[in-house]
Amino acid sequence: TSDFCLHDQSTVKGMNLSQVGSYIGSKLDYLVIESTYGTNLTALNYEDNLELFDKLCSKILTYEKRIFIPAYAIGRAQEILNAIVDNEDTNGYSINVLGMANNVTLHYQFLNKCKPRKFYNDRDNAFNYDIIIASSGMLVEDSESYFIINDLLKKENNSYVLLQTGYIPPNEEGYTLIEDWKKNNLFFETSLSAHASNGEIHKVIEYFE
Repeated sequence: TSDFCLHDQSTVKGMNLSQVGSYIGSKLDYLVIESTYGTNLTALNYEDNLELFDKLCSKILTYEKRIFIPAYAIGRAQEILNAIVDNEDTNGYSINVLGMANNVTLHYQFLNKCKPRKFYNDRDNAFNYDIIIASSGMLVEDSESYFIINDLLKKENNSYVLLQTGYIPPNEEGYTLIEDWKKNNLFFETSLSAHASNGEIHKVIEYFE
């Protein structure tokens, strides 16, 4: 299958099972399927997580804190920006989009897949903004998000709250950085993943049985 999901997002439609079935037939001998969240039995679907993301952003900014969101450059950063723009409680705040996420977002806006909202690409004054969206989502070494989190960890009076929107494996350096962050800083997590949920994986398997 490669990576897929059945739910729609603001930048991409979910996989249509009936269309796939009409193309390859509804009976398969073998099915090789992605299973990033195959063992994740969370009760929250994508829409629930998106609502949680909106409420978290609203509350954080209401309490005069700022938000740092590590995000994948392609897809996730644009989903996050769309969510911020659609939320009337967060749309008026300044946004700094750093790394490859900035260039990709401009391209998405050109294709009308990302809301026409002004944002900045200001690494020199990165911490002058209410919201920082920086690639990569996994805090890969030498990425903008990697530099941002390390800079913030050194600050004594850090006003940023880290909002994680995707999975980071425990064996990755980004996971260690997150654990260091949690010791003295505010942290929240909500999944905006484009991967299929456990329930969606089972729907595909059942459809082709």
